[in-house]
Amino acid sequence: MSFADVLQNILLYLPFGCFGMLALDNRRHSFRWRAIEVAAFACGLSLIAETAQLFIVNRTASVSDVLAGTFGAALGAVLAPAVARFADGGCERARRLGIAGSALAVPLVTTLAALAIVAWWPFDITLDPATVSRRVNTFREEPWRSGDAIELASQALRYALATLLIAISLERLHVRTAAVAAMLGGLVFAIVLDAGQLIMGGTPAGGAYLQYQAGGCLVGGALFVLSRDAERHPAA
Repeated sequence: MSFADVLQNILLYLPFGCFGMLALDNRRHSFRWRAIEVAAFACGLSLIAETAQLFIVNRTASVSDVLAGTFGAALGAVLAPAVARFADGGCERARRLGIAGSALAVPLVTTLAALAIVAWWPFDITLDPATVSRRVNTFREEPWRSGDAIELASQALRYALATLLIAISLERLHVRTAAVAAMLGGLVFAIVLDAGQLIMGGTPAGGAYLQYQAGGCLVGGALFVLSRDAERHPAA
């Protein structure tokens, strides 16, 4: 079994251990006992999955997969308190800043999530160095790979909308340079999503995509500035 397979199984079961630990009632069992329970559940789930693979032609059952999954769940259980403190702190800061109660929170999160889903579909996640290397080589051979006009235009439109929503949200939080911050934030988000395609499957986005995404960010920021200028200086 390769290192990439072990790492994938650990990462796959890590959230199971983390959220399973948080779901168990800490008033009935100690931390150590809850961690053992979560690891045992993960071991049983992994055993079921590996046993099922005995009846699948193109899959191979492996004891090391079970061990890696169990370890991943146990690691997630140990990290659960730190994750909970981080999440609670983030929620509290969001409430103090007014983000949690903002009417724009839902459409903004929905827009960003939609961008991630479209960019990373079909979610064929891999940590295999050979697969990632092939995708990197594809990008290096044709770094400015372009798409059809409709796809490129849709990229610009998506990021224009996302940048506009980010700018409006930042303005509600009294950020003075909301337009600039939104444009930079949208561009960073685009770069992260494009880079994420190296491990998410599909063909990596080329430079032409990033150009149109950056153009969309500029358009979104410009629309925000123009709308605010129009409000401050209404036509006579």
